[in-house]
Amino acid sequence: KDPYPKTPIAGEPAPDELLVREDKAQFAVDLDDGLSTGFFVDQRDNRERVASLAPGARVLNLFSYTGAFTVVAARRGAKSPTSLDTSKRALERTRRNLELNGLTADKHRLLRADALDWLKRATRRDEQFDLIILDPPSFSSGKKPFTMPASYTLAAELAIRLLAPGGHLLAVSNHRKTSRAHLRKLIHTAAKSAGRATAQLKDLSPPLDCPEGHDGTEPVKSLLARF
Repeated sequence: KDPYPKTPIAGEPAPDELLVREDKAQFAVDLDDGLSTGFFVDQRDNRERVASLAPGARVLNLFSYTGAFTVVAARRGAKSPTSLDTSKRALERTRRNLELNGLTADKHRLLRADALDWLKRATRRDEQFDLIILDPPSFSSGKKPFTMPASYTLAAELAIRLLAPGGHLLAVSNHRKTSRAHLRKLIHTAAKSAGRATAQLKDLSPPLDCPEGHDGTEPVKSLLARF
């Protein structure tokens, strides 16, 4: 059987583009696209955090997917956020979400690139950001697979190098075998390799929508670090 049937078990099918709202923002989702609907509820609390840090900030959204973090940052006055993803379709959906919220997509940097390669180039260009969101997939295949923990630690190190003094890194992982304590250790290792002192590293509670399991495991782990 198809694990993601195109027709509903009951009721009418959803439209090809279903608009959902969060706070005062809206996002286009596709319920016919398996797990890639375009919007993840487990990041609701983190989107609120990004919105609170965004005013006047230079924001970099790595592994941006359909740009939900980009939208909330832009709506709250971020300075032309940069969104980075390897998927052309994901960036097109980001553009659509920006337009749905009355934001001119042409005023935002939507870049199709490998995150690690781009971060290295940005370091050589001495680019700086005030807020960087690091929320990669648990694993990605392709010419340059992204894996835990090696790829994540390197991405965090490169991102930390780009942070301006006082800047924040929102580090997120959905990797099942990576605990909150392990994620904290990865960020400490990355900061040390980047030669940066961590001014603050805060564990973020799991969202109400995705609580801890009975065995103590968490589906999503998040940390907010300031440098």
